[in-house]
Amino acid sequence: MTGDLRAAYELAFGRTISDSQWWRVRGILGKHQLEINQVNLQLLAKLRLLLPGSAVAVSGLLTAYQEAEKLTQNTNTFIVGSELVEILRRVGVCPHRTTLSRWFNQVANGYKRNRQYSVEHVKSLLILAFLYKAKMLQKTRSKIEERNK
Repeated sequence: MTGDLRAAYELAFGRTISDSQWWRVRGILGKHQLEINQVNLQLLAKLRLLLPGSAVAVSGLLTAYQEAEKLTQNTNTFIVGSELVEILRRVGVCPHRTTLSRWFNQVANGYKRNRQYSVEHVKSLLILAFLYKAKMLQKTRSKIEERNK
């Protein structure tokens, strides 16, 4: 059974992984109270492939995904662009206009205030936003640590 799950992860990830990496993958899912099944393993592989050079660890990716899921579980099938920007501000993510534009270009072919975005696009944007927030917190912490030396 475990071999089948590992094979499913490797297939979704696009290459074989070492025993220690497989052990870490299982540990990450356990830490986030996610069942080790094919769907969750494919989700994790997809997140790792989506943001390969992310400054935030894989654990941070899953946290961002879970927060995005929470925010979108009670929403309609579409969200208007201006509402989405307001949601970002409510959760404490206030990036520059250029950053917002880049995120929307990556995920949904640009930003329009009155355009309706699907829940899947919204989830992707929220994941990018939460990773951005985590990265900014990480930078702030490192600057504080440098000052305290």
